[in-house]
Amino acid sequence: MTTPQPVTNDRSDATTGRRRPAGSAPTASADELLELLGDDHARRVLRAVADRPRTGRELVAALDASKSTVYRRLERLEAAGLAESTLTIDPDGNHRKRFHAVDAVLEFDLSPGGLSVSVGTGAGSDVRANRVVHADD
Repeated sequence: MTTPQPVTNDRSDATTGRRRPAGSAPTASADELLELLGDDHARRVLRAVADRPRTGRELVAALDASKSTVYRRLERLEAAGLAESTLTIDPDGNHRKRFHAVDAVLEFDLSPGGLSVSVGTGAGSDVRANRVVHADD
């Protein structure tokens, strides 16, 4: 029996919804990140995929949520760079996406100039900032 093989990581741009090249930074604004993290459903989905990688079907069952609710939140989490997916093709030709949380650190800075969010990745406290986004006035 052959093991299913991962094909690709799917990355979508938060503003266009289109796939972005691997290694490119997501483009969610501070407002979009705050709105996403304020969404109970999005937080539940993020916690579930942070616990372990899961398919959409597994998330629907585990969260007792509708398919459209789960997939809409997964799209937004991927676009914001907080989750990623891997497409796997089984030997029989069936395919599925498995979603997992991205190891990321969000740092919020509220100053007289406005709100900025630094999104970084790294081990422990060693954070490499990928981008800084500012809230719209």
